[in-house]
Amino acid sequence: MSSGLPADGVTPSGGVTPDALIPMRRLAYAALPPSLSRRRRARLADSLAHQALLQ
Repeated sequence: MSSGLPADGVTPSGGVTPDALIPMRRLAYAALPPSLSRRRRARLADSLAHQALLQ
């Protein structure tokens, strides 16, 4: 059954679907150095995931 969301994770209005964002956010978080605080890594991971999906 289709959810009606686009397959690439980007909505027609330029937003990002949660289904596409979560795996990208996890990859970005894992790639960041552990010397950064959890909060800083989470913010950077979120930003990087959005940028990657919108590219």
